[in-house]
Amino acid sequence: MLGYWLGVEFWGNGYAYEASRALVDYCKENLGLKQLEVSHLVGNERSKSVINKLAVTYMENKVVTVHGRDREVSVYRSEI
Repeated sequence: MLGYWLGVEFWGNGYAYEASRALVDYCKENLGLKQLEVSHLVGNERSKSVINKLAVTYMENKVVTVHGRDREVSVYRSEI
């Protein structure tokens, strides 16, 4: 599972994508990563954009508990 959280002042600079791409590539090349699963809160278009740039396939929306609250997330998964 890949996750990221950036302060507002860092949004829109490509940091989440760059860090995610580097981590995925490292894990694939050095740790034998075979599958990647990523999710974002429904409505978080910036996270959705990062995931789309990583070319991970949309699977489903589901409800998960985040900090004691039920939230809908979009789940993506791909073989690498």
